[in-house]
Amino acid sequence: MSVMSTARRSLFGKIAEQYVVAMIFLVVVICLQGCIAVKQEAPPPPKPRAIQFADKPTIPMSDDIIASDAGDFVAHLPKGWFLVNHESKGLQNVFAVGTNPDYTLSIVLSSMKRDDEVERVYQRDGLIGLAKLSLYRRSKRTQSPLKMIGTPQEVIAGTKEYTTYSYTDDDSVTITRVAICRSTLGNIYEASLAEFTFSGKSLPPKVQIEQTFASILAMTDF
Repeated sequence: MSVMSTARRSLFGKIAEQYVVAMIFLVVVICLQGCIAVKQEAPPPPKPRAIQFADKPTIPMSDDIIASDAGDFVAHLPKGWFLVNHESKGLQNVFAVGTNPDYTLSIVLSSMKRDDEVERVYQRDGLIGLAKLSLYRRSKRTQSPLKMIGTPQEVIAGTKEYTTYSYTDDDSVTITRVAICRSTLGNIYEASLAEFTFSGKSLPPKVQIEQTFASILAMTDF
């Protein structure tokens, strides 16, 4: 075997060795990048866009004003509705209850007591957090399981911002829609539109109920 042949084989061996080392390095780098990519936290999901309700009511509304005790929240009932006496029922923080003539829909206007828990939840999670706290407290107060339908949703009605949610306690036979807002004085208010079947009369069509809810919100000020 000639010296030239031995040198060529040696050179070829070194080139092959360098190629193998380079490929191993490339594979390691790719694996490391893959590991790093897996460990990176996924970016938070984009914030859902607020639902735009009608700027003005789509059903006739009463001119009579209903105001909170502090005067920083005012609302109107749909035309033909009337207020019912709620004081004898011992409903905490409720300042008005209205119903339609068929007693199939009722609007309850109330305030949420500003305790430490409310302040803490609001500072951390805003009105979305208060919506979840609201349902929890309702369930605890009524001692019955209330099922939220969907998730809380930010809503704009006119120039006002709310967070709304819906729940049921009878497998969606009836649904209660709740809107939560914060006034310029920092008070938290809830407007709850509840469906009832005790009168024996049929509930209004769903579209009409949603129009009623949106119209009440469009006429509130806080």
